[in-house]
Amino acid sequence: MLDKTMASLMQQMPLSEDVKNCLISRTGPYAATLEAVEYYERGETQWCIAALQKSGIAEEDLVGSVYLEALKFGEQLLRAF
Repeated sequence: MLDKTMASLMQQMPLSEDVKNCLISRTGPYAATLEAVEYYERGETQWCIAALQKSGIAEEDLVGSVYLEALKFGEQLLRAF
């Protein structure tokens, strides 16, 4: 996307360091949540549930608020460009 590396894109984004680290190196407090959302999007239910357990998010919350908030956040970032 945009012919730039994730690291260079993150330098331009108004994001917290925790979010940047999660997106670049998949580390930090949001890593398990990102992993769960990615498994959910691919339909890999068993792996999604395991990642949710690591993140401390209830299964029913992923489909509800967490996933929808992640989608909204992504849309806002895309509009910023």
